[in-house]
Amino acid sequence: MGAGPGDGKAVVRAGRGSGLGVVGALCSQGALLAVVVLVARQGALDVGRYTTAVATTSLLVLVALGGFRAALTRFAAVHLAEGDGARLRGLLLLALGLSGAGSLLAALALAAGAPALADALGDPALVPLLRLAAAALPGAVLAEALLAATQGWRTQRAHALVGKVMEPALRLGLTALALAVGAGTTGAVAALVVSSWTSALVAAVVLRRWVRRAAPAPARVVEVRAVLAFSGISWVATMAASGLVWADVLLLGALTDQSQVGVYAVATRLAALVVLAGPPVVGAAAPHLAHLLHVGDLAEAGRVYASATRWTLVLALPAAVVVARHPQELLGVVGPGFTGAAAVTLVLLVGHLVGAAAGPCTALLTMAGRVRLSMLVNVAVLVLDVLLVLALVPRLGALGAALAWAVALVVGNTAKWVLARSVVGVRAGAEGLGRLAVATGAAGVAAAGVGSLVETGVGAVVLTAPVTLLVFLAVLLVLGLPGDDRALAADVVRRVRRRDRSRGRPNGQGEPRTGEAHLGQVVATSSGARAGGPAGHDACAPPADVTTAERGLRVRPGPEDELGHGRGRGPAAELGTTKEQGKGHGDR
Repeated sequence: MGAGPGDGKAVVRAGRGSGLGVVGALCSQGALLAVVVLVARQGALDVGRYTTAVATTSLLVLVALGGFRAALTRFAAVHLAEGDGARLRGLLLLALGLSGAGSLLAALALAAGAPALADALGDPALVPLLRLAAAALPGAVLAEALLAATQGWRTQRAHALVGKVMEPALRLGLTALALAVGAGTTGAVAALVVSSWTSALVAAVVLRRWVRRAAPAPARVVEVRAVLAFSGISWVATMAASGLVWADVLLLGALTDQSQVGVYAVATRLAALVVLAGPPVVGAAAPHLAHLLHVGDLAEAGRVYASATRWTLVLALPAAVVVARHPQELLGVVGPGFTGAAAVTLVLLVGHLVGAAAGPCTALLTMAGRVRLSMLVNVAVLVLDVLLVLALVPRLGALGAALAWAVALVVGNTAKWVLARSVVGVRAGAEGLGRLAVATGAAGVAAAGVGSLVETGVGAVVLTAPVTLLVFLAVLLVLGLPGDDRALAADVVRRVRRRDRSRGRPNGQGEPRTGEAHLGQVVATSSGARAGGPAGHDACAPPADVTTAERGLRVRPGPEDELGHGRGRGPAAELGTTKEQGKGHGDR
């Protein structure tokens, strides 16, 4: 199918959101790694206990959200595209109310069952930590749900600044303070309580102001059947996917001891740093994919998919080369007891890179309404992972858990990549992937050469990392950037020049900015014009840089997805007014 009226624009907007998300992910992963390093100073047993408490909270967050995270992003993007404020308010009322109630029930259950869970894990000292995790649970759930809804505006500003910068930084500062005053691991988990509730409060303030501008009328239309059907299947899919991340930690603790959990946790953090660009890039692409698939623009969706895959690999491969060359030196930064986890780190790294190369296949299936397919794959992969863990961990310990996770991840992502092409019909091109392979090979040769000239230690990493990055980027530039990447670079240059000109105007009278760059005004003011536009502008409209043709899209019901919800169809999209856009949406 040919590109729609937004041809090329979605890629640029997704790229801007990805950049902001990557900055947020750097802050988040860096802060969380620093937290693990601080707790690790107390010993491997303490970091194992801390990781178990955090893993339990993370699993229960997904249980309480009930699949509403994906539903909030997808349906909010669709309602905003159609200018349907009543259904937007109804979505938020239903999803936030049910997820909040679920979080309270889960928190009460965890607090009451903490002694039994601690006994099952073989460590009674976990009881107070699990009860503190229960106190953090409702705040963490509400923060996740509120920030997921803001992504429906096709902006990553709130999600990145609140969820990826403010919350981890606050948690790190409070953890350092707790350990400094002798509060130990208990104080570190208590820091999670404060940071979770604080981020929920800030996210609620931001979303409330955005919604008031998007849907000033108090009317609500609650689509219970459509939202609950999507959320229920999405919940199973998300639980299975998250179980693949955290089940290994819990099973490893049950089959071995908490010191093995600590080793696995440190290796997992190091490997995750390599692909930290993945989640923010996918998060930025997801609402654009929902919008494009809703209007039937498969060609543009394919370009967004391919670009997201390429950006993730560009940011991951140089770091992967450095980690593969110096795993022991990097693990030694945490402590001498963790250098033996080099093999665990490398196995996890391979799994992460295969997942990155597959692209945002899970997000594509979800945003296309094919959550049932994603669920089936995730459940099958989780079962495979658990079976492999039970078979390998008793003999190999943390390395067995890493092998099980990597094999399961490769199988799952391969299956979803095939489904994205064959069922959804989005066929992402491979432009630029060959150049990435050549640049990675050159960077690997450079890293090996530099590493052989320097003694082992942190100094070797300090020297290898910049050389690897410079060689990788130099080869990429010599080979040439793909067209979409050149368009994104040109857009960034234009925006930087525009900002420089704006700063030179008297009284800071710059040009109007889009909602992507205007969160500060939303937080700081309680009234006035919508962020990114003049007073009276319809906040349900796309961002300010959307073309005039996109603003006038009227979407007719198209082919149904697997849940029976109609989707837009490219040839059926007309240019015209948006008066009737909200009608019939309850069947989607």
